[in-house]
Amino acid sequence: MGGEIVKDYIKKYRQSPSLSIAKIMVKEHPETYHSIEQARASVRYYRGASGERSRAKLPDARVVDWQACVVTESPAIVAADLHIPYHDNDAIDIMLDRLAAMGAKALILDGDVMDMYQASSFTRDPLQMTLADELELVCDFILGIQQDFPDLQIYYKLGNHEKRWETMLRAKVPELVGFDFTSAQKLFEDRLPGVTVVNHTTPMSYGKLTIIHGHEYGGGAGMPVNPARLMFLKAKKSVLCAHYHQKSEHQEPTIVGDSIDAWSVGCLCNLHPEYAPLNKWSLGFAELALDEDGNFDVHNRSIIDYRLR
Repeated sequence: MGGEIVKDYIKKYRQSPSLSIAKIMVKEHPETYHSIEQARASVRYYRGASGERSRAKLPDARVVDWQACVVTESPAIVAADLHIPYHDNDAIDIMLDRLAAMGAKALILDGDVMDMYQASSFTRDPLQMTLADELELVCDFILGIQQDFPDLQIYYKLGNHEKRWETMLRAKVPELVGFDFTSAQKLFEDRLPGVTVVNHTTPMSYGKLTIIHGHEYGGGAGMPVNPARLMFLKAKKSVLCAHYHQKSEHQEPTIVGDSIDAWSVGCLCNLHPEYAPLNKWSLGFAELALDEDGNFDVHNRSIIDYRLR
């Protein structure tokens, strides 16, 4: 009798939590269910949400792939936050000249290379460049670097601005999610052969140094002194980020004398955009070197008055 009652209630209130169903059952069938906990246990049993019964029914959990992309080329340059088409051509030229002078083996584009202005959730000017034209400009830029540096390995780590593509589609046309073109990573992989496109959730490993864009930790925290200090507090290991458009560094020793270092690199975009004409941004990029034991060197460069410092 009790089993038939609970099945009927589960069918009738299939969208309701087990506790809510249990309360209704106790109210309407006090002769069968003497307490809410008794009724709730019965609901959970028939829903398959208790003990081994539930574990046998659950599918594999959905998890984010956080297997790091390993970069081994040395020397290398990390450049980020170009925000094409709101980039700074002179600063980019300085970075590319340094790439050639170093004989760099890799260029790590650490997020927000493309602005994706028209996919922003903020109020947009419809007269600004279309997404299609932005994408064409970014791809032409990267393909041009490949042509000028044919032996260079290019890594394109997607940032929060590239993520706008997926966020926009999920919000406006969720029915399309699942097709290849709705993935930002797939979008760039199809147009940039030979470039390693790294998903916006995936970190990069350069020996003992971890490279992220910086948006991966999300918001909700104030800025303690500078972005590098913030990354140090969150990562608890040596880390380099972009995202904040500021050059900064923080270093602390561990109890055994090892050094944990954190860096944030400058940007290569317009320093005074319309939406933030006054800010703490600075132009720059980082030069990296790596030895066979995973030890690394970081030279965090500034561009001041269009001179490399």
